[in-house]
Amino acid sequence: METEVAAMLGIHPKTLAKERRRGQARIPFVRVGERGVRYRRTDVARYIKALCVKRGATA
Repeated sequence: METEVAAMLGIHPKTLAKERRRGQARIPFVRVGERGVRYRRTDVARYIKALCVKRGATA
């Protein structure tokens, strides 16, 4: 799932890994065993929704 999430965000999977190691994870994750990482679909969707700019919004 990490590869899929990275593709959805347009970043390299290693970027997600680096951010997790640094404690700067963009999206909450679940550790599975020693090396496995999973992202909940709801967390990924929430993160992407937060990135969306609403029509007519000003920065």
